[in-house]
Amino acid sequence: MTGGANMQNRDIKWIVKAIKKIMGDEAYSNIVVNQMITEAGLDAQDARMLRKVVYGVIENWMLLEYTLSHYAKKRMKPEVKYLLMAALYELLYLDGRKDHAVVNRYVGAAKKQYSFASGFINAVLRNALREPVELPEAPVAHALSIRYSHPEWLVRRWIENFGEEETRKLLEADLSQKPLTLRVDTLKESTSSVIEKLRKHGVDCMRHEYVEHAIIVKSLGNNRLEQLQCFVDGTVFVQDVSSMLVGMAASVEKGMRVLDLCSAPGGKSTDIASRLQGTGEVVACDIHPHKLELVKENKDRLKLDNMTLRVQDALKLRQEDVGSYDVVLLDAPCSGMGIIGRKPEIKLRKSIEDIEGLVEVQAQMLKVASQYVKSGGILLYSTCTIEREENEDQIERFLQDNHGFEIENLGVDFSFACEPTDSFVSLRQSSGWSDGFFIAKLKKN
Repeated sequence: MTGGANMQNRDIKWIVKAIKKIMGDEAYSNIVVNQMITEAGLDAQDARMLRKVVYGVIENWMLLEYTLSHYAKKRMKPEVKYLLMAALYELLYLDGRKDHAVVNRYVGAAKKQYSFASGFINAVLRNALREPVELPEAPVAHALSIRYSHPEWLVRRWIENFGEEETRKLLEADLSQKPLTLRVDTLKESTSSVIEKLRKHGVDCMRHEYVEHAIIVKSLGNNRLEQLQCFVDGTVFVQDVSSMLVGMAASVEKGMRVLDLCSAPGGKSTDIASRLQGTGEVVACDIHPHKLELVKENKDRLKLDNMTLRVQDALKLRQEDVGSYDVVLLDAPCSGMGIIGRKPEIKLRKSIEDIEGLVEVQAQMLKVASQYVKSGGILLYSTCTIEREENEDQIERFLQDNHGFEIENLGVDFSFACEPTDSFVSLRQSSGWSDGFFIAKLKKN
């Protein structure tokens, strides 16, 4: 399938349904897309196309709204708007296509589902073909906001913090759909061996440029990941490359006890448990039981017997565990401004007030987490955001209030991610190979 040319009318129904769940019901895009693919029973090609269109619409939401407003002045039912947004994305922004076949398919789908609006939809899409919309060029923050579909308050904030040139790079990075990445358990099988087997099954993949146990999957071909043997037997785990750096920075040794306070869905916990080679213990916690079920599924698939799961509130001190752990990981709840490329709805839902509230929650969690660390132990703090208040400022404030901790050497060659003199790993998605991510490693005296 190329550019959606063979997508059937029935598949458009699932695209609209997915957009409704994400934008209307505020569900998470990654969960919704996988759910729709399963419910619709799509083959690999149609699944790829649904994923591309749904993510494309959410990523370009503000641009598509701006475009649609020039062709449709009246109010419309949400489902009609979602269908038009998907059609405009395919028509105007997907592979540069301007194809009457796209119009015909979407109008055909509308006749079956929204017959009352099919004439209106037909008129809007044909006008879009005939009369391109001119985008604003000034003022800069407004123009960038529309062009890259980021709220204007965020664009202004990034220009102030990073400068206009870097902001453009960040915005462009957020619009680039990210490849699937797999973490290989190299204690079970080498990365090169896994790559060889995947390629034999038609998977287009390669070893990551910097992280040797990471595989970048460009295309699964006609395969479903969950049916591949390396996934079934627990040799690989779906995890973003930047997130894999946490397990590397933990530098665990056999027999250690590790506490992960916000563990779901289990990427970092399972990585660390694997590195312990069946020894020690990783206690993986989350406040939500249903999220802990995801950790359990991954723990069982990876056959990790040295993991214990526990429902626990990271804001409440568990007195009996004070001073009990060699390593405590706090992958703190954050604004997620470093993973907009993977979860594009984040930029449409967060506000400056949300960031301010998260900073206070993170500070409270750090205070609690620090008390679980034994003398000489390590406190790891990580986020998937690029906001300084949640990262460097948060750690600097913690160290000012907690003189029993100091910055610890990362203990791993992260020269590809930061300067040797840097105290933290602080990545931005504009790097081209990573999400925006932050890691601080602190030692208790």
